[in-house]
Amino acid sequence: GEQMPVILPPVEETPGLSLTQLLTIIWAAVGTGLFLAFELRHLINRRRYRFSLPLPEGISVPQGLRVRMLDGLSTPLSYGIFRPTVLIPIHCTQQPEQLQHILLHEQAHIRNWDLPRKHLFLLTACIHWFNPMVWLMVVLAFEDMEVRCDAVAVRKLGAQQKKAYART
Repeated sequence: GEQMPVILPPVEETPGLSLTQLLTIIWAAVGTGLFLAFELRHLINRRRYRFSLPLPEGISVPQGLRVRMLDGLSTPLSYGIFRPTVLIPIHCTQQPEQLQHILLHEQAHIRNWDLPRKHLFLLTACIHWFNPMVWLMVVLAFEDMEVRCDAVAVRKLGAQQKKAYART
């Protein structure tokens, strides 16, 4: 007849983490570390930007565009999502044509919402830090933003100023 069920001894769980748990911890630690590094750099820069100065009187700026200058800045930039501000190196204020080109380019960044987009791309890179294609996407997206802003500035300046813009 009848067969007796086989009773196996209980399986002892091995102490420690499973491979999945270990990889999840590594993924979260690296992603968090990258995010904190990006935020720390952002906060350090924001602190530095507080020392920026208003533009001298008589410099024409597009209406509604906040522009300040900062000594030691190597290249113009835009910062701030809710109150976007263009920061320019002090020496750029002495060259009106170059300043106009810079302001058109930076204004295009602000109008295209490039600042929040950059934050979103960097957050995506923090989440998918292990995927080289995501890093490539970030680099190419940043380059595309720059090319688009150049195109907008050149279109507003006109064909006769293309060469001058290319030199800025």
